[in-house]
Amino acid sequence: MTEKQRAFRNSLLTKIHTHSFYKGAIQNLAWEEFLKNSFGVESSKFLSIKELISLIDLMDGKEVNLNKPDYKGRRAINSEISTKKQIVKALSLKDELGWSNGKWRTFVLKYTDKMLWNDKMINSLTKKELTTIISIMQKIKSWREKN
Repeated sequence: MTEKQRAFRNSLLTKIHTHSFYKGAIQNLAWEEFLKNSFGVESSKFLSIKELISLIDLMDGKEVNLNKPDYKGRRAINSEISTKKQIVKALSLKDELGWSNGKWRTFVLKYTDKMLWNDKMINSLTKKELTTIISIMQKIKSWREKN
């Protein structure tokens, strides 16, 4: 993230935290629940610039399309978030190993202590967690190929 982007992002966060909607939600202890329901996060610090703009629009009463999280933008602000390449690799290994969704979720739970309720939740895994999962899956695949 460039310095200009960081400054713009900080100005958006300031605008959010001084907005009357935010103040009312905080007063009613509903802010975190609102963010969780709208964006799938518990704090606006995890949102991309694009999502922060959408949040301000939503707070201003404008109609906003919240169908798809901006994972690319979120990765720009948080280097701990897994990469698209890692996600593709993990899912392709899952298919190559012939694992069902249930077996995949059990495997991920065993090595990360995180339950994936659906396929989109793979984005909640960190870069480190996915690296571990991919490494183990590659070893399993190699072992299967040898035997």
